Amino acid sequence: MKRMRHQFLAIIILGMLIVIQVQVVFAQSPVSAEVDRNSLSLGESLILMINISGSRASEPEIPVMDGFQVMSSGKSSQFSILNGKMSSQVSYRYTLRPTREGQLTIPAINIEVDGQVYATQPIQIEVRSGTNPLQPVQPIQPGGTISPDDLQPGVEGEEAFVEASLDNQEPYLGEQILYTFRFFRAVTFYEQPSYQPPSFKGFWSETDTEQFDYDVQVAGRRYRVVELQRVLIPTTVGAVTIEPARLIIPASFFMSDMELASDPIKVTVKPLPEPAPDGFRGAVGQFSIAAQVDNDQLMANEPVTLKVEVTGEGNLSTLSGIEMPKVDGWRAFDATTKVDTDVHDGKLQGSLISEQLLVPNKAGEYEIPPIEFVYFDPQTESYQTLKTESIAILVAPGNGDEEIAATMENILEPSAVVSGESVDEIRYIKAVPEQLKKTATEWYASPIYSIFSAFAPIVLVVDWFLRRKTRYMRENPERVRASKAAKKAQRVLIKMDTGKSDTVESVDQILQTYLDERLNQSVRGMRNEDLSQFLLDQGISQELVKETLDILRWSEIERYGAVKMNNIETQSMIKRTMGLINQIEEELRQKK
Repeated sequence: MKRMRHQFLAIIILGMLIVIQVQVVFAQSPVSAEVDRNSLSLGESLILMINISGSRASEPEIPVMDGFQVMSSGKSSQFSILNGKMSSQVSYRYTLRPTREGQLTIPAINIEVDGQVYATQPIQIEVRSGTNPLQPVQPIQPGGTISPDDLQPGVEGEEAFVEASLDNQEPYLGEQILYTFRFFRAVTFYEQPSYQPPSFKGFWSETDTEQFDYDVQVAGRRYRVVELQRVLIPTTVGAVTIEPARLIIPASFFMSDMELASDPIKVTVKPLPEPAPDGFRGAVGQFSIAAQVDNDQLMANEPVTLKVEVTGEGNLSTLSGIEMPKVDGWRAFDATTKVDTDVHDGKLQGSLISEQLLVPNKAGEYEIPPIEFVYFDPQTESYQTLKTESIAILVAPGNGDEEIAATMENILEPSAVVSGESVDEIRYIKAVPEQLKKTATEWYASPIYSIFSAFAPIVLVVDWFLRRKTRYMRENPERVRASKAAKKAQRVLIKMDTGKSDTVESVDQILQTYLDERLNQSVRGMRNEDLSQFLLDQGISQELVKETLDILRWSEIERYGAVKMNNIETQSMIKRTMGLINQIEEELRQKK
């Protein structure tokens, strides 16, 4: 009997364990992993996102991944309190670049959440052969170790230091390069640092900045790293020096002011090879081109839109447009150009789209000739010419044209036969068709002509005004940019998505861009004292200068701080910035 009780008890315990295991298996895992794409070419990159839900979670343990190189990483957090309970979600973002072709696997990644270890699912990735594979670079690996020899002298053992670097110090004119600034800290500061980037004189600078946060080991000491990346495009040939970037840590009870500065970086910008081929308009990078029309079968005097799109990596933002083709017998209107760019994996990429309205004058079969796009490829160090396919278009006669054409054929009949002989010179005389008869009212006596005559002077005046305005805009780009700066900034602020984690950083960028364009002077990289004096010299009051510096300071607190603003605080910051811009505009108008 006693033995049976022991067996019964063992069965109950075993059943409970099975139930617990089933619950664990079918419970929703608090960790997940996903990628932005499962197929890519060698030389491209993908984004790995690891999402973790839980109040206490460790950082992901990234294993050695065969066939992948970790290029960069970042972290974002979201916290919420519902019914007195706090929940959080942390997302880790990793940029991975494959180092070989074939079927690769991102292995399972272990994460400890609330005292229990979970693992993500492995992810299969297909890597194809690339036409222009990128050479592997040597970034700082999150969680890795850095030798002091790889850093600037004298930083070993420091509580905080900064460094700046370029991925290419000998670029060609117009070739994009990546500027990287890193802030290392081994301790926590009570005041938020103030970052002052270089002025980047001699470079066109992409305003968007990518930020990454991670930990590394330097000489056995653990450092928290904030990394900022910015795309630069050289605009002058020869030796150029990028000034030191500065990070100012305000004084606190425990320490005095601390100013950290990176070393200056010397850059040698190489000229593009001479002679440049015909059609080259300054494009540098790697591109592709495509052309299309919205209708390839139309009627005479009916408009058609030709769209030409150039996509790729390079200096698209600095180009003026695409040279559109000419078609004999067609009327062509001025083309419009739109550029859409974004920074991804440290590369400026996007598209340039030119659209032109064309109108055929008469019926027939036409062909839009191939459109050429010439660019310089820094990887091959040669000029490349792209061509679109020619586009065939069939134009039918317009409304009424067929009837008039048929009438003209009837007036001039084929040769008549007289007395069995062909006489080419004789044509039968026919009555004038109705559509060719003279009407009772002459065209110059019609109401339409009278109305047109009345409005003709107005049209001429409007045309003169538009031509004058166009000439003024072409000759005074700085004034035009200054006059549009406020509306441009307000429009972006209104459309801003306040749910994004980088919203306040965007406010900072918008405000600086507004000041750059409105005052025709770059304010980026200025110390607070210099910026304050500069704004005062422009006629801006002390009160608005203080408000400007305060908004920029809060932006940097948001950028470097661990606590993020909620939606209400973010909307308040946006409204403050809009109000500040309106007040600056009012003061500048009064000054005039």
